[in-house]
Amino acid sequence: MSVSPARLGRKAITVPEPSEIWAWLGARWRGLVTALRRPEVRVLWSIVLLAAVLRLSSLDLIEFKADEANHLVRGLEIVEQGRLPLVGGPSYYGPTKPPMMTYLMALPLALGRDPRYAAAFIALLNVAAVAGTYGIARRYYGLRAALIAGLLFAVNPWAVVLSRKVFTADLLAPMAVLLFGGMLAAVVDRRPWGWALSVVALAVMLLTTYSPLPLLLVLGVVVVAYRRRVRWAYLLLGGLLAIVLASPFLYHLNVTRLQDLRDAMGQAG
Repeated sequence: MSVSPARLGRKAITVPEPSEIWAWLGARWRGLVTALRRPEVRVLWSIVLLAAVLRLSSLDLIEFKADEANHLVRGLEIVEQGRLPLVGGPSYYGPTKPPMMTYLMALPLALGRDPRYAAAFIALLNVAAVAGTYGIARRYYGLRAALIAGLLFAVNPWAVVLSRKVFTADLLAPMAVLLFGGMLAAVVDRRPWGWALSVVALAVMLLTTYSPLPLLLVLGVVVVAYRRRVRWAYLLLGGLLAIVLASPFLYHLNVTRLQDLRDAMGQAG
């Protein structure tokens, strides 16, 4: 005996007709065209295009030394041998860096072995950071602040130089934009997913290099100061995702009995 969906208290699954799908796509396309005709959107795309031209041009002239080559060689271990490194390259602080840079470099190397693929991948992430900076400033600080911040970020010489090299510091700006945007979404807009995004973004930064460590204190201060707005479930979710991302490096620390950290503390002392 068959039971109708109505008796089960459920709605029947309906498959849209092809005409309905085309109508939905057409509406989305018309909305995109209308948005692109707005002067503000044109200004945004002009800033993004300017940032892309500055960051993607002459990639064969960027600085490329032993550190940059080391990141790519480690990334090739994943692409060619299927080996997942537990650690990254050496750091100037003493302990070995976590392996996030190696994992990220495996993505462009899967497309080709030319170092310019890796440089272009990092440059595109930083172009996205320019767009993200504009979007954050526009939402929370106004159009004038967005235009100034986006334009300065796009054309700043050091921002351009430090957004093309195959180096850990060049990956920090995109993650910092996500971190800042997540904290603003969580605190100002009270969006619970902002807490998870902030933790994951900071985790990716720390798993790339140790220099963003002071930002951990900043995030802690924000959590304490706005504890009434904290969605602890989402904060815990972000922490669990961070642990998953850090699991190879945590395994390395466990196997070596925290030798890297003990060496760093010895040098600091």
